[in-house]
Amino acid sequence: MEEFAIREWCQEETACQRGGQDGVTMVMNIELIYLKMYEMWNYTHIIGTLDTIQDVARTLPLQTRPWEAAILEVLRMEAFVVDSTTPLQSQHIEFVTSLRDEFLDRLDELQSWEGINNGLHCLHKFNYPYT
Repeated sequence: MEEFAIREWCQEETACQRGGQDGVTMVMNIELIYLKMYEMWNYTHIIGTLDTIQDVARTLPLQTRPWEAAILEVLRMEAFVVDSTTPLQSQHIEFVTSLRDEFLDRLDELQSWEGINNGLHCLHKFNYPYT
């Protein structure tokens, strides 16, 4: 899959339950990957084992696209040589974190523009000039 399509998939949302909360929440795919990688990384350092990319994928909610293949494609964007049995490494988490932050910043920017546009629309309702 080409990088543009991978980036688009990263920004799509998947329904999941979040840490002890009732109900289902929609969360960006890259956010889910980040959360599970971070959670497993911390847990494995406590018990002293190494989890693999496949282990991370198994903890994610079901969806139409296989998580394992998606995670591998995301990591290969940064030229990591990975397969399902590759142990999770701090560099993987750092890359996923930077992608997540990039997408969240873009989302914040879009939401701020949406707020500005809604404000202009509101001014137009009251017949203010220059709207």
